[in-house]
Amino acid sequence: MPAAVPHAFTQREFRDALGKFATGVAIVTAKSTDGTDIGMTVNSLNSVSLDPPLILFSVARSAGSFDHWQRASQFGVSILSESQGEIALRFARPAVEKWRDVRAHPARDVRAQLISDAIAHLECKCHAHHDAGDHLIIVGRVVNLQSHSCAASAGLLFYEGRFRQLRPADHVQRG
Repeated sequence: MPAAVPHAFTQREFRDALGKFATGVAIVTAKSTDGTDIGMTVNSLNSVSLDPPLILFSVARSAGSFDHWQRASQFGVSILSESQGEIALRFARPAVEKWRDVRAHPARDVRAQLISDAIAHLECKCHAHHDAGDHLIIVGRVVNLQSHSCAASAGLLFYEGRFRQLRPADHVQRG
């Protein structure tokens, strides 16, 4: 039987298809080797394992901070609330002034700043790196976490290229 010929599609079509998958939004932070705070917005954050507790995110090889991320041995993750869209936009851009007027605090167990008022924080030690085409996958072992219960705010979502908010769930009675 002849091999199936894959359908040709553009990068834009690929991005649009993946945009149909709603994701949370987080800011990943670390200290560069010279002690400078670095950070970027990600929606590629995934859980990998419960035992040991592992997560992953990916960084584009074209990112200006790629070399810093490749050398980072630890990092922090701030999972953003739906009211933090502006800060997510700031850290998504290759701006020099990302940290100006940003409320942040030092992580307890790793060298990284955590974004204040996030709904959860994870502190990670680098566990592994994996080549993934035009990206590098960074796997981190979670060494500390804080989950902030805030009834007034849900997590920030990214869907079809835009930030979104959860709608209040309709009450469903179970019979």
